[in-house]
Amino acid sequence: MTPLSPTLEWYALHTRSRHEKMVEQSLTQKDFTVFLPTVEVKSRRRDRRKLYQKPLFPGYLFVETLLLPEHHVAIRRTPGVASILGHEGGPTPVPRDQVESLRVLVGSG
Repeated sequence: MTPLSPTLEWYALHTRSRHEKMVEQSLTQKDFTVFLPTVEVKSRRRDRRKLYQKPLFPGYLFVETLLLPEHHVAIRRTPGVASILGHEGGPTPVPRDQVESLRVLVGSG
């Protein structure tokens, strides 16, 4: 019987308020695969109308990793990261099919 090789899992990260894009850029520079679901919305300024990308889940984004101890530390030490979501037993992976569903939803506009 051969041991199962570890697979990449998606984890949800809680970020400081309005730091999602900064955390996304920082983790991407550290060679993590990051998914920040965004939607296009119209600004509500009186003098002009502009479209911009707004996070679908403000304060949250997803990162794909093995979550080895050194990856866990690298993620937690990233400026703007508040926590990796989970329960008392530690970080909990998000099912891959849910992340793929979000990708399809965001991609469809």
